Amino acid sequence: MQKRIGFGVGAFVLVAAFVWIVFDNLALGLIFGLIAGAGAGKAVRSPPSANDRDQSGGA
Repeated sequence: MQKRIGFGVGAFVLVAAFVWIVFDNLALGLIFGLIAGAGAGKAVRSPPSANDRDQSGGA
């Protein structure tokens, strides 16, 4: 969980700062930062737990 949060926050800061500096628009930077942060948080996958494994025995 901490890894997902870290990637999301890092992506948010990186994208928001880039858009803010290049386009000189804080609101646009925040919007794109939120989109990138949410996407990065979803992209990082945690390993499946033992309870999530298929119970059919591979059949």
